[in-house]
Amino acid sequence: MSTQQGVASPERAAVLAELLMHLNPAVQQQGVELLKLLDPSRWRGLFADAYLEGVLLAGQALPGVELSGAMMKGAVLRRCQLSGARLAGADLRGAIVCGADLSGADLRGANLRGADFTDAVLSGAQLSGVQAHRASFQGADLQRASLGDAALIGAVLSRADLRAADLSDATAQGADLTEADLRQAQWTWLDLRGCQLSGVRLDELDRLDVRGTDLSGIDLSMVRQGRVQWDERTRWS
Repeated sequence: MSTQQGVASPERAAVLAELLMHLNPAVQQQGVELLKLLDPSRWRGLFADAYLEGVLLAGQALPGVELSGAMMKGAVLRRCQLSGARLAGADLRGAIVCGADLSGADLRGANLRGADFTDAVLSGAQLSGVQAHRASFQGADLQRASLGDAALIGAVLSRADLRAADLSDATAQGADLTEADLRQAQWTWLDLRGCQLSGVRLDELDRLDVRGTDLSGIDLSMVRQGRVQWDERTRWS
């Protein structure tokens, strides 16, 4: 099988796609090595709707890869370079994505339940409509990310940078937002019922549902206050 440097035949591309469908780590590694030989214009579209459950791709550089609708439950994507990747509708339940670069990636409608995005870079990423129950975004960079209609119930967002993020109609009941930075973030109404908010940074306390929430760990002295839904369980100081 002859190829020019950096260009693979359609046959080799097909072999690579087949290799990466398997779960055997040794086989997957062979596929990743072949991936490095391929012209990106040939392999980037191979994996839409692919079955890649448990795939091991830690540390790989796959910018702009097309993985929309892919089954990637339990995938290991630690420290991967996935900037601009297309993962809309992908199943990433329980995936390990710690320290990965997903800046500008499209994850709209993805299932991120229980996934670990600790210290990941998601700046400018599209995350509207994601299901991220109990997912971890601890220390993640979510600046300017779009999280409209996101379900962040029970998610860990401690120390996350959410400056200028769009949280319109997001639900974050029971989430841990300890020391998260929400300055300049936008929302039409944000559900923070039962959240941990100690040390969180806010520009304003407006259009929030804080029923049953402890706000005593927030410095409200410089925070503009507006419409807030609260009840007898809300702690203000």
